[in-house]
Amino acid sequence: MITYLEVYPLLVAACPSYAGSKPAAVAEEGDGEYIRVGQLVRHLIQLLDDDDTRSFTAVFGVVDWVLTEGDAEARSLINNGFLDDLTNPEMYGDTTRRPGDFVPWLTPEAKRHPAARRLL
Repeated sequence: MITYLEVYPLLVAACPSYAGSKPAAVAEEGDGEYIRVGQLVRHLIQLLDDDDTRSFTAVFGVVDWVLTEGDAEARSLINNGFLDDLTNPEMYGDTTRRPGDFVPWLTPEAKRHPAARRLL
């Protein structure tokens, strides 16, 4: 079973470019998992805006894995953190992308999230 504190490291491992990014530099351990996951989502949005989606299959594979094998807190972090941020138009700022642009990478489990269902 995947635990709450394992989620962020798993997501980071699935997205190697995150380590050197601006959002990663802002995300501090003391910020808490929801803030750190939000910074990773910001990085994914920028990657999509840059047409660099190489890591998306791996990242969304982790999302699906946590949603199917995570404990309640881990699933909550994905649902109420990662997916809520990913589907929040305010997270997209000045990019040319919008939440619906992530639909091709949403896994079956992620598509069950209420905000993700509105994108379909």
